[in-house]
Amino acid sequence: MKKLILVFAISGVALFTSCASFKDQGLNDYYSFYEKKVDKVKLPPILLNVLSGKEELKPILKYIKSAELVTINEASNKMKKNLESAIKYDQFHKYLNFQLGGEPITLYAIEENEVINNIVFKIQSGKDIKLVDAKVNVPFRELEKVMHNL
Repeated sequence: MKKLILVFAISGVALFTSCASFKDQGLNDYYSFYEKKVDKVKLPPILLNVLSGKEELKPILKYIKSAELVTINEASNKMKKNLESAIKYDQFHKYLNFQLGGEPITLYAIEENEVINNIVFKIQSGKDIKLVDAKVNVPFRELEKVMHNL
């Protein structure tokens, strides 16, 4: 009888952990949770300056300390919902929506003491989602100027 109870207990724990939902976790946890669908590449900041498609974004790019390009392949609706949850959990605020090359882009940022210290550009590209996750040190006024010019 004890063995039967032990088997049920182990089965219950295994079932619970395999069906665990993505809740109250940030972007790094999101990347780990969906590691089979997420590709990450560290980008040198100078490369971002070259890749910038909008002249108006170049003033912000000079403030980038480090950046990663994250591609979420074949994102399901649940993955999209969990991504939004992770962004909110990390306390990003949505600042701007705009179009670049026909693709919708959303700018999220974390501001502390009138300084932006983290920016995420979310680019919806078909079923894939691309994020440029950058550590920055941008005065909020500079970001406001850029947003006004878009």
